[in-house]
Amino acid sequence: IIPVRPDLELLPGGPELRYFLAAQGTRHFARGFPALIEELKNHFDHIVIDTPPDYNVLTRNAIACADVVVGPVDTS
Repeated sequence: IIPVRPDLELLPGGPELRYFLAAQGTRHFARGFPALIEELKNHFDHIVIDTPPDYNVLTRNAIACADVVVGPVDTS
């Protein structure tokens, strides 16, 4: 967790997340991600999860754990 400024911290994802898109990693991620979010809820008032623009296991799990989902769309 990286402190950005008072009252704001960042937990960055990295290139290792691509391994969770493979067959075995998907199941491990689906079990571990909700547990991670529950742990973070004990320490933070708000959690913002920025996901890739495609509908993959990362995005589906973020939506499943979310209280609110914002889906930006192209207005053209």
